[in-house]
Amino acid sequence: EGRKRFLSPAEIGRLGEALKAAERGEVRVEKEARGKGEGSPVPWQAIAAIRLLIFTGARKGEILTLGWDQVDLEAGRLTLPTSKTGFKTITLNAPARAVLANLPRMEGNPYVIPGGKPGAHLVNIKDGWGAIRSAAGLEDVHLHDLRHSFAAMGAGGGESLHLLGGLLGHRQSQTTMRYAHLADDPLSAASERIGAQIAAHLEGGDG
Repeated sequence: EGRKRFLSPAEIGRLGEALKAAERGEVRVEKEARGKGEGSPVPWQAIAAIRLLIFTGARKGEILTLGWDQVDLEAGRLTLPTSKTGFKTITLNAPARAVLANLPRMEGNPYVIPGGKPGAHLVNIKDGWGAIRSAAGLEDVHLHDLRHSFAAMGAGGGESLHLLGGLLGHRQSQTTMRYAHLADDPLSAASERIGAQIAAHLEGGDG
């Protein structure tokens, strides 16, 4: 079976605190193995990429190679001519649009998440992610689990699996079905509400 690790609401809160600490320069990428002491702050590019990953449910490669010409903030979407599943459109929610709107555009670099080399995109997000997840106490969480967390939050909130498949760019419904069990919670809540109303009427109340 595929990996099914996703963040709980409390864990998402811890990740948020770690991201804010990283933005303040308080989370550092360890360089001890290289004999360079306490290391350097997590680069803003890695922080932005992580925020976009969890807000969109996109794959790592889709965000790291994203070009500004593929971003339409007014329409609220990303248009990816090539992805793992071919042509793909990613719908942007308000938090994702806010992240993109506040990112600097580097002259001569077409990428949303620029790298260290001129005209290149960020390649190494592993070190930055490792520092942030450690600060959040989420050492067992992989970067791809942010995509699972986006889907899990939707399924747990009652979004249909068909809609989730569209948001994630799944070509086959079976891929989205891994989140089907998470939809049990809103179904159970709805059943409880209906049952309570019926029970009240059976007892002669007004519901």
